[in-house]
Amino acid sequence: MSCSEGVIKKGTSYKLSKLGHYNFQYPDDATYQLKHDVSAQSISWMSFGGLRACMISIANLVNEIKETTITLKPAGKNGSMAKYSVIWIDPDNDFFKVPQ
Repeated sequence: MSCSEGVIKKGTSYKLSKLGHYNFQYPDDATYQLKHDVSAQSISWMSFGGLRACMISIANLVNEIKETTITLKPAGKNGSMAKYSVIWIDPDNDFFKVPQ
C-alpha cells in the first residue's frame, strides 16, 4: 500500500496514538470526533485493533494533543518542520477508498 493524501470528513471518529512495545505507536483507548474536514496522509503501517493509521496536522486537534503523538515532517522548501499527529480511523472510511 502506498501513502496517499486526502480529506477526512468532519464527524469522523478517531483515536490518538500512544507509544507501546518497542516504541511502536498504537491506538489509544479514548475516541474523539473531528470538528471539521481535515487534510491527511495515510501511513503504510499495519492495522491495529481494526483501525488504520494516518497523519494530520496537530492544528486540527483541540485539547486532545499528547506529546507522544507529535511527529515532525518537512513542511516546505525552506526546511521548516510541521507538527503532525498520528490518528487511527476505521479502514472503511472514505479517506482510504481509491477514486474510481
